[in-house]
Amino acid sequence: MGSPSEAAVIGNGSAVCAEPTGRTPSAVGRISSCPYGSARRPVTSRRVPRVGATPSGNLTKMPPVSSAMTPRGGSPARPGSAVMAPRTWTVAPIAAARASRIGVGVGVGVGDGVGLGVGLACGVLLTGAWQTVALWMHRVPYAATGAAATDPSFGLDLGWWMFSLPFLHLAANLAAGLLLASLLMTGAAYGLVAVRGADVRGPGARLHLALLGGLLLAAVAAMQWVGRYDLAYAQNGFVTGVSATDAAVRLPLAAVTTASTIAAAVGLVVLTLADRPRLARRAAMLGGAWYIALLVAGAVLPVAYQKLFVAPSQNLAEAPSIANNIALTRRGFALDTWTLASDTARSSLTAADVSNDQATFDNARLWDPSPLGATLDQLQTVRQYYTFTSVNIDRYTIDGQPTAVMLSAREMANASTSWIASHILYTHGYGLAMLPVNAVDADGLPHLIIQNLPVTQSTTGNGSDVDTRYTGGAGLALGSPAARLFWAWNLGDLNLAISDQVTTQTKLLLHRSLADRLGTLAPFLALDGNPYLVVAPDG
Repeated sequence: MGSPSEAAVIGNGSAVCAEPTGRTPSAVGRISSCPYGSARRPVTSRRVPRVGATPSGNLTKMPPVSSAMTPRGGSPARPGSAVMAPRTWTVAPIAAARASRIGVGVGVGVGDGVGLGVGLACGVLLTGAWQTVALWMHRVPYAATGAAATDPSFGLDLGWWMFSLPFLHLAANLAAGLLLASLLMTGAAYGLVAVRGADVRGPGARLHLALLGGLLLAAVAAMQWVGRYDLAYAQNGFVTGVSATDAAVRLPLAAVTTASTIAAAVGLVVLTLADRPRLARRAAMLGGAWYIALLVAGAVLPVAYQKLFVAPSQNLAEAPSIANNIALTRRGFALDTWTLASDTARSSLTAADVSNDQATFDNARLWDPSPLGATLDQLQTVRQYYTFTSVNIDRYTIDGQPTAVMLSAREMANASTSWIASHILYTHGYGLAMLPVNAVDADGLPHLIIQNLPVTQSTTGNGSDVDTRYTGGAGLALGSPAARLFWAWNLGDLNLAISDQVTTQTKLLLHRSLADRLGTLAPFLALDGNPYLVVAPDG
């Protein structure tokens, strides 16, 4: 076989074990041990044909080992003896396989970690959408009797728009986001494995990515289809709702775009299975051009239709949309059950007319709410911790007569810098001020029928403020030092732990204001921006 230290040559430039002539390596392709103690040496990166292979790499049939074979530099072999031909082997396939296994392991580990992170992120984001899911789970028809109450544009029950449409948006967006994350992570995993030496160009990897891409396009198509219904809330014409341009252009374009996206999803999977690269390239070019045409049409056609067909006779073109808007507005405010009646107006007013409608004239409003609030601040705040923020108008029965009144609540002013004052003493508003809308006193000031804070009578005859204490059953007990320390840390308020004003009878009220309580208990309710005070019959 030549010199005793003749070694195999591999194609990746790594070191091999030099084997002596006439001995078979202990493990072909393994370089972790050298049974003869020979030193390893690096070799150049070149391919050497294995025995029985042509220079082109094609295997040829080996001639049988016989006495006709003569060792290099020696005499013919004896009959029946075998002569070992020079052997070369490569460790590149085994190294690639090891790299592949390592790459797959690393890719799977990283993928699991990223997948777990994406799942946790989606869970955190979905916690803010629990109202949407709850409304969908408890969806009901718009009409309490279950009778059909549909919108004129899509023919869907009015309750569907409140309960189901937000949930469909959430589901489509969530599906698209998860599929996009899956596609990106899968592509990154394949890329990582490919960098480590594995061959990922097979049909399995392409089909895997194509399926994920097709599902992503299907989710996008669902988003596009659900997005059509948002035109019912858009204001592209005179009023809110589906306008003439929406009905004629935008809705058909949305349907065509959705169908095109579904076709793209199916085509991606079919072309991957067909494994015809040239056809796939042509389809990609055609699909890209079609989508560009849709984008241009979506931007140009609505404007052109509005200019050419709607604007010249907009009153007539938008008449159905205006009628639909009025009808749904009447239904929303329960005005559709009202009946119309005609009344003939008179140009003259007599004393008899005034006498017959005396209750209306007695409640003609004199005071203006805006300056009245400032007046009440001067007369009725009593303490610097209180203020009157708004004045509202209502009607109450006083002395058996319906009386229009103006009233305002005495609320906290948040002007105190003292912790004891803002947390222990003055913790909530106190009472209200009420006056008839047209009554004045002898000094020209508002005639207050509810005023001041509750007072008690002292033995000297002087009134003193009432010092009230909380007697309700709600609240968190702060009787133990552990509870005080916990809530001091939780709320970031050291005074809860060290103040001697906090006793074993103290209770902690976390949500004191009415808006805060309602927002916590029923966050699905929409509160009026200017709530007004109501006085119950029991005071």
